[in-house]
Amino acid sequence: MSTEMNAQMNPQPNPHIQALLKEIDSHDHLTPSMCKQLLLDSQVTAEDLMPWADFDHPKEDSYGRKMVHDGGFFELMVMSWVDGDMAAIHDHGYTQWGAVKLFGAAEHAIFRKQDGQLTTLERKVFKSGDVVAVGHDFIHQMGNVGRAPYLTLHLYGCYERNGDVTADANLYDLYENQVRITCGGVFYDLPEEAVKQRLPGPTADFPTTLRDRVEMLKRMTFAAGSLEAGAFHSNKEDKLAAWLFAPDTWQRAEEEMADRTARRGLETQRYFAVLRQELIAAAHLQSRLLEAGLGQGPLADSAQSLAELLQLDEDSTTFSHLYLELLGEAFAIDFPVLKAA
Repeated sequence: MSTEMNAQMNPQPNPHIQALLKEIDSHDHLTPSMCKQLLLDSQVTAEDLMPWADFDHPKEDSYGRKMVHDGGFFELMVMSWVDGDMAAIHDHGYTQWGAVKLFGAAEHAIFRKQDGQLTTLERKVFKSGDVVAVGHDFIHQMGNVGRAPYLTLHLYGCYERNGDVTADANLYDLYENQVRITCGGVFYDLPEEAVKQRLPGPTADFPTTLRDRVEMLKRMTFAAGSLEAGAFHSNKEDKLAAWLFAPDTWQRAEEEMADRTARRGLETQRYFAVLRQELIAAAHLQSRLLEAGLGQGPLADSAQSLAELLQLDEDSTTFSHLYLELLGEAFAIDFPVLKAA
């Protein structure tokens, strides 16, 4: 292989990246908050990262993933995100400290695993230039929800290892009730050869379950072109769609909402704030499926009403009220009133 071709396949870090690598290597002890500040202070730009951009990654992958530098006890990577890209819910394996810098408007969610249950702590859109700290117990999910392509810079480290600091990452598959352990990309459609081990997974509350299945179905239909074709390309897509339109799904939602309504405190406020966001995402996907002729059950008769509801310029609380009224009429369910957090 020629020197020129090798340089094209393995680009060399420019001075801004070299300065960041030198700064990382100079520390005997790093924490997630220190890594966040390192990336905030770094002069690295999106243009600096373009040699590692992979916007043409296979649709089966949830995003593009390229290593910039493997420093043994730390890794610096670039991820590439196009419209429709979304990682699965995951942690970062052996990583003890790290951070992610965003060079575009990225949708991001943070989760907590406690007492055998996974719950959503936060879902929001970060702006370009923001940095998210990463620790060993950090469970999150990020993606591009209809915005321009962008890159993210990822720093992961562990002083107790020399290489593979992100190995044995836990991917939370709520559909299969499993944790899939992998040493590669945390893709929704993870190839079987990339799964190192399968373990029983945690349960999840309804907003987190709804989010995971909506994002999984969006990802699968995007990769397969199912909405454009008006037909599902896999049995799993069919089952996910059936779950989204099933009366039992929304009966579970009503029961959990009623239980939460009886409680007080910040956790209850957080629960309903997250639920309102997930209901909006679910409504948009249901409407797209119905428009493509892929919706099922009683809600199919309310397709026009749902489409009109989504055109209204309402805040999340008002929209959720109206959406639950629509679901309640379709499935004969009396949902509790959603109070503002």
